[in-house]
Amino acid sequence: MLSCGLVGMPLAGKTTLFELLTTAQGSADSHTQLAAGKRRTETKLANVPDGRVAHLSSLFRPKKTTYAQIAFTDIPGLGSAGGAGVVGGAGAGGGSGAGGGGSRAGSAAGRKANPFLEGVREADALVFVLRAFNSGNPADDLAELETELVISDLDLAERRLDKLASRRNPTSEEAAAKTAIEACITLLSDGTPLYRAKELPKGLPGEGSPAEARIPFLTAKRVIWVVNLDEDGLASHSYPGRDELRRTAEAQRIPLIELAAELERQIQALSEEEAEVFRKEYGITTSGLEQLARAAYDHLNLQSFFTAGDDEVKAWTVRRGAGAREAAGKIHTDIERGFIRAEVLPYETFRQLAGTLPPAPGNAGERVITQAKEKGLLRLEGKDYPVADGDIINFRFAV
Repeated sequence: MLSCGLVGMPLAGKTTLFELLTTAQGSADSHTQLAAGKRRTETKLANVPDGRVAHLSSLFRPKKTTYAQIAFTDIPGLGSAGGAGVVGGAGAGGGSGAGGGGSRAGSAAGRKANPFLEGVREADALVFVLRAFNSGNPADDLAELETELVISDLDLAERRLDKLASRRNPTSEEAAAKTAIEACITLLSDGTPLYRAKELPKGLPGEGSPAEARIPFLTAKRVIWVVNLDEDGLASHSYPGRDELRRTAEAQRIPLIELAAELERQIQALSEEEAEVFRKEYGITTSGLEQLARAAYDHLNLQSFFTAGDDEVKAWTVRRGAGAREAAGKIHTDIERGFIRAEVLPYETFRQLAGTLPPAPGNAGERVITQAKEKGLLRLEGKDYPVADGDIINFRFAV
């Protein structure tokens, strides 16, 4: 399951956005971590909005309908109570900036007790919530957040480099790791988060890189920028530094979403008729959850395929380019191990066929599948077939 951590400065509206995302229709499950009686992080699951799932469910009329889900985590803000960071002087380096001079023992203690960094480390992707209301400048928030993560990564890299430097007869793999880590330190020392680098140093990070170079850098994670506006900012499409921020995001291929979390949360509480009036007034055509889900899937190269029948219609998340056998493993390892063939029908083909069938009693979805078979549109694919977004798949297997 995709995990997104929400991070932001105090009063940026991070928790408001978290509540907006996770109280939408279909949200489920929550988990809160506690430490010394204080909230550290809270995680809730939100259904990924997908009209295709709703359409399939309306035709198959299954006992259960299951959307893909994203786990959103509300990570304590920098300088907040129980939190950490540049503001509070609890960064990984033990100081208030990249040159912070805390001792190694002190920084280790800070890392252990730092819920901000712990929450960031566990997320697949980070959502930077940047304040643009009440004259807030998103660029200032962004600089603070990136500085904290850079400090932590620099500390990790330097400790690993110290470990490698202490080896008397390094192997060729260790020498390659040392070179890669030194290149990272050069970037980080300039204040450059690794996700902003034009390219990461050769061999870092990744499964194919030397073991010593596989450092869980926080600034190497995928990042989405969310600018949190007020009503006036949303209506005027204006806030301090907007043009420069958008240019930077476009040049570095960072998803940038502009929304008004508090306004959307208020609209969410209205009846559908009233909500539609306000959405039109403010030009809100896509919910914050849908925008974030779409950006996260695109940025992390993910897609959905579907299984459909009387019992359940379900969306599954898989990486783009995954083969049919890998996709089968998302459902169950037995299906992956005993894979024979995949029966594949693209959703668009399904939708077009469904529009041509006359009304009749019974399971309309099954009638569409039967029609697809008769027309030769239901394909049989092997284990290496690259699954496409929206494929409806029935796996044949034997164990």
